[in-house]
Amino acid sequence: ILFYAEAGIALAALAVDFPHNVTRILAVVGKFAIAGTWLSIFVYASELFPTSVRAVGLGMCSVSTRVGGILSPTIAEVLPLRGALLVFGAFSLVAAVATMWLRETLGQSMLEHLTEKSNDITDDDTDP
Repeated sequence: ILFYAEAGIALAALAVDFPHNVTRILAVVGKFAIAGTWLSIFVYASELFPTSVRAVGLGMCSVSTRVGGILSPTIAEVLPLRGALLVFGAFSLVAAVATMWLRETLGQSMLEHLTEKSNDITDDDTDP
């Protein structure tokens, strides 16, 4: 969530007139956040999908990132620079908000099939 939000804020802020050094820093921060998001998508998705559909799920994640990579130059070509940066920033912020509804995988057993429910690995029912 942090990488999505960081990328969205940095990209949206680039649409505002800032001094050259500030613009350069925002661009580097945005690029860092996008790279972190790219890596976290595949780590989180491999934990999120059950084993029986994990390859298909990761493939769909890869397809969606490639579609975004294909469409982004078109959006940058059609819109003025500030508009394109606002669109990219808005999509990153929407992704950050949408990620909040995904289940937490920390301390959870990995699912084997789609019909299973996630169980907590920690044993909270035992008293010392």
